[in-house]
Amino acid sequence: MKTTTLLINKDGSALVICLLIMAVLLAVGINALSVSSIDQKISGNYRKQAQAFYMAEAGLQRGVAEIKKDVSYRSDTTDNITIGGVTGDYAVKICDTTNNGEAACAPLIPSSYVKLISQGNFSDSTQTVESLASLAPNGGSNANSPHKAVITSGDNTGSGNHVVNGYD
Repeated sequence: MKTTTLLINKDGSALVICLLIMAVLLAVGINALSVSSIDQKISGNYRKQAQAFYMAEAGLQRGVAEIKKDVSYRSDTTDNITIGGVTGDYAVKICDTTNNGEAACAPLIPSSYVKLISQGNFSDSTQTVESLASLAPNGGSNANSPHKAVITSGDNTGSGNHVVNGYD
């Protein structure tokens, strides 16, 4: 009778090696899927944060436009905007020397300046943008005049062709 030992008999060793290789490849594949899923979440969060920032920027531009129409405008402004089927919103607060005591308006605002604070919300993300804007040169009220295209202060001289294009 012929006896075989387990270490000498190599029948089935290829199957065991293939199963080990398959287990390693399966682990690598599961890890790749996990990393891909995390990357998608990160990119989705980045997109929502960017959209919230753009909402806040839109609010800031709206506040500037309202002040350009009426230099004494100080109302808080809110609006909703729909982007890609998802609605976002912004809220704008305009601070000047009359409401310097409010926590949102700190630190103190110099005279003839306004502070615009715009908070944008998109999905579950929020971004805030703040800007300090001068109302008019030397604190004057000429910025509210609809009949003046250019407002200057101090000694201004020039020669040649000048173009006012309306850009900020």
